[in-house]
Amino acid sequence: MKTPDGTPATQNILVQLDEVLVGTPEPEQPDYGIANYPNPFDDNTTLRYNLRDVSDVNIDIYDAQGKLIKKVFSGKQQSGTHEFNIDGSSYAPGMYFLNINSPQGGSQGLKLLKK
Repeated sequence: MKTPDGTPATQNILVQLDEVLVGTPEPEQPDYGIANYPNPFDDNTTLRYNLRDVSDVNIDIYDAQGKLIKKVFSGKQQSGTHEFNIDGSSYAPGMYFLNINSPQGGSQGLKLLKK
């Protein structure tokens, strides 16, 4: 900035920021309160989860290589707590991954350990 006669001039500007947003906000992660017991398990484990709203739900189990092992459930469910018994007697010992998802609530995973 210059004065009318051409000499440099400075001006102080005070800027007050109450909130600064940086980056892209993370999408809200679903919380199904998903758990299984016992874990690790021998032959059977019980899956328990909660739904906030009526939802179309898909529950699948994958092996450590990502191969689909079992479709546990696919369909509409009411809100509230749900349980499924999972028969893992034919599974080899190792780590498995359970995925629960719904178009309304997103996706959440759980590690299952077969003894």
